[in-house]
Formats: sequence, structure tokens, C-alpha cells
Amino acid sequence: IHGYNNKFSDALLRIAQIAASVDYQGRVYLFSWPSQESRWGYVGDMDYAEQAELDLQYFMKMILRDAEGLRLDIMAHSMGSQILLRSIENIRPAFERRTGGGARDRVEIGKVIFAAPDVSELVFKRKIAGLSRVAAEKITLYASGNDGALDVSRWLRGKVARAGGLLDGKPINPGSEKVEVIDITGNALP
Repeated sequence: IHGYNNKFSDALLRIAQIAASVDYQGRVYLFSWPSQESRWGYVGDMDYAEQAELDLQYFMKMILRDAEGLRLDIMAHSMGSQILLRSIENIRPAFERRTGGGARDRVEIGKVIFAAPDVSELVFKRKIAGLSRVAAEKITLYASGNDGALDVSRWLRGKVARAGGLLDGKPINPGSEKVEVIDITGNALP
């Protein structure tokens, strides 16, 4: 799930690069929402991201529709993290479904990666609890102290700390042992 100021083609290229670099063996899906693809479109993108929540829920239900024993890994970047966290509670029932005779086939969320999540620290802590209940594996949050988009977001939102940024030089404590937080400040993207 891409972040703000991303074109579909850029998001597609980046997810293909990531999948290739880690030799990902599963299917790769990209959820793209209508970002304005502009550095100056941040405020408008907040509305587009919110509008995309139902579309993400539908998209994930379509992936899970015919699945049995599927493990779904999810990666969300920046503003895309808001879409994921707001949607996950509404689709939680889709991760369990009944089959004949009362037996259960479980569809699980495997790994979840948040890359510089543009979500308030408080909202992230509250919503991560729900995600932790359905995620089978660890959740990883990559935070940075030099992310300009998060700095702008923090300023626009009344100086509320963002989960993907640093607070007093340190990443947030998400309040869940299932969440691994990695400070990538100073590490350049390839």
C-alpha cells in the first residue's frame, strides 16, 4: 500500500524491486489509491487515503475469497499505513471462515511492515493492538528522524508525533511485544 505523492507506476516499480531483492516466493499484489502525485498535494491526499479504505477492504476480501490456509504479508508506506490500520478491524472476520462440518480454515496475516507510517503515535498504539491479534508473525515498523513528509505531516496536524518519525531522538514504543521498531535514520534508499 503506497504512500502519498506516489504514482501507480512508481509504486509498481518499487514493490517489484522489493520482491526481487528479498527473493519473495509468493504472489505480489499492489493496492494503489488515487494520490495526487504531487509534493504539494498532501492535504488532498489525506481525503483520498480515507476514501480508499473501503476499496482496500474489498481488495483484501477478493484476495482472500478463494483462499484456504493462505498467509498474507502486508507492507504499507507512509499515508498508506493509515488506510491499512483503519481498514484492518473491519475485515478481521475475513481472516476466519467456516467450511463444511464446522471446521475452520484460517487465513492469516503473516508479516506486516510499516515503512515510515504517517499515523499519529497514539492512533498507531491503539490500532496496532487489533492488528497484533490477527498477525501471525512479527510486525516491523521502520522509523526515521529525517523524513521530510513526516515532518510536514506533524506540522500540519498540530505537531502531533507521527509513528514513523522520532520523538526526542528515539522511535516510538508501540506498546506491543509483537512490534519490532527499527530506526533507519541516515540510511539512504537504493
